[in-house]
Amino acid sequence: MGRVKSNKAKKELIDSFYSVAFLLSLWAWGKSGKVWMAVLTFVVCLSLLYFIISKVKANKRKKLYESGIDVIDNMPGEVFEEYLLAHFNRMGYAGSLTPKTDDYGADLILEKDGRRVVVQAKRGKGSVGVNAIQQVIGAIKHYDANKGMVVTKWA
Repeated sequence: MGRVKSNKAKKELIDSFYSVAFLLSLWAWGKSGKVWMAVLTFVVCLSLLYFIISKVKANKRKKLYESGIDVIDNMPGEVFEEYLLAHFNRMGYAGSLTPKTDDYGADLILEKDGRRVVVQAKRGKGSVGVNAIQQVIGAIKHYDANKGMVVTKWA
């Protein structure tokens, strides 16, 4: 539930930034009387937004990558997935998280050297079980991957 609120807040913040960029563009057009000035203002604002988002994501990945075992033990599953993605990125894999629902058994999709790997991440208590293996096998087919893996951290 917290992640949903967080994503909604992020979307609202980005929408607000777009609104401000649009208003600044209108102001630049009104002040200069030139459309190109409005377009330039809007592009600069969007570039600034992209730069800020990139920096925030890079800082988050760095913080996750440097997490110690005590932090990992207390991570919720979704944060553990982001942690794994940060590690795989450091190993040269391009990748992304799958949607939280309808993921067909994969939590991460990784690519490197023209090969695709699906990852099922499990973090919790107790044994993993055969279900995780069955899920990743289904994900290999669905995502047309070359291989799959289950990565676990059990407290």
